[in-house]
Amino acid sequence: MTAVDLLAGLVLEDERRWGEAAEPWQWDDARSILDPSGPRRHYLTRPRGASKTGDLGGVAIAVLLDQAPPTSRSYGFAADKDQGGCSSIRSPDSSVGLLKSAEL
Repeated sequence: MTAVDLLAGLVLEDERRWGEAAEPWQWDDARSILDPSGPRRHYLTRPRGASKTGDLGGVAIAVLLDQAPPTSRSYGFAADKDQGGCSSIRSPDSSVGLLKSAEL
């Protein structure tokens, strides 16, 4: 199972899976970000209401569970302080749960 498969299987608030609900352009963004042979930094521009927060939250979960080294720290940034500023989260290992290791 790949990070893209993990993302596609995440259940949304309306009980659909991300992979069922995602538009082709969302799939393109996700595949680009989750491609292990691609660049590690990405800059996405989307209009208001285009699922930036939800999609990137799902991508972050997929990265932490499939691609990030155990106990590594990952960062997320937002230009608008109301949308997050800077957040960090640590990847889980076998002795630490994902939720316990979060520092948001």
